Amino acid sequence: MLDHGKMVHDWYSDIKTDRKYEWDFGSVEKYINKIVDNALDSVYIKSYHVYHDCGKPYCRTVDDQGRHHFPDHAKVSYNKWLEVGGSQETAWYILNDMVFHTLKGEAIASILKDVRASTLLITAWAELHANAQMFGGIQSTSFKIKRKFLEKNTKRFINNM
Repeated sequence: MLDHGKMVHDWYSDIKTDRKYEWDFGSVEKYINKIVDNALDSVYIKSYHVYHDCGKPYCRTVDDQGRHHFPDHAKVSYNKWLEVGGSQETAWYILNDMVFHTLKGEAIASILKDVRASTLLITAWAELHANAQMFGGIQSTSFKIKRKFLEKNTKRFINNM
């Protein structure tokens, strides 16, 4: 999980700078630069990226088919981060890490106006691409399904900018 966090930060850094990695933003590519321009750079971002899944070992379950699940891992990670003395600002990012990956409609509306939302959204794209490197690449069906959902939330975000 630590390696994944480091990969997310590497991808986030890449999207904000050189874009040497292979990116696939689908139908929202034309909006990405605008979102990147609004993403924050702070001392909290790297620790957020690296440790955003720190609670996963504490909420891991295995189903009958042997698949691993991490129910409510963002909340568990948030609590673990604070428990070890992590900053409240980093904790906020950890708690809201899954917003753009999972929320729909009205559930996402409250986060869209937050100044930190651009950072969460760019991180979501970095996470998607970092995960793709481990699970079949950007041509995989799994990537395409997740990208489509992220595209919808990116459009919601752009409409609220």
